[in-house]
Amino acid sequence: EEYFYIAVLGFIYWIVNKRFGDFLAITLGFSLTLNNVIKDFIEANRPFEDYNDIENKRPETATGHSMPSGHVQGSSSFFTAIALYLKKHIYLVIAITLTVFMMLSRMYLGVHYLKDVIVGAVIGIAIAVAAHIFFQKYHNKPKQLHIVYIILVLMFLPGFFIIASNDFFKGYGILAGVVC
Repeated sequence: EEYFYIAVLGFIYWIVNKRFGDFLAITLGFSLTLNNVIKDFIEANRPFEDYNDIENKRPETATGHSMPSGHVQGSSSFFTAIALYLKKHIYLVIAITLTVFMMLSRMYLGVHYLKDVIVGAVIGIAIAVAAHIFFQKYHNKPKQLHIVYIILVLMFLPGFFIIASNDFFKGYGILAGVVC
């Protein structure tokens, strides 16, 4: 949930390490924003919408479309980014374990199909890996980083006028807030 991310990001940025906080926030903001663009493009139904016998056990977290799972994509990008930044094998094992638990919980709640959570995990992990490679290359070049940050915010700006999902605005808000 966004409150978890905001609390953890704030703690990491202000208490632990600002670069680490930047890396996580940009990775997460990009992942969540892209997720809602993809969802709006695919427009896949959720299992409880397709089948009357599937109960939506947590309707407040099942907003918008189904494919890919935003919770899985967000958590997999976030936890994988942490593991890659800290460069310890145990953190990668924890990230994979937490991602699998998130995948299982979203299916148990009746809000996602297996394909939704698999695609969400794959995209989330790919974003974390790409962000890690990018940050490794440019972490000592703040001017280039800031230019890329601004480009990311401007790239998703049309979504404000096209996408009607509150979830898009949450992800975009994290991304734009970090850049500002």
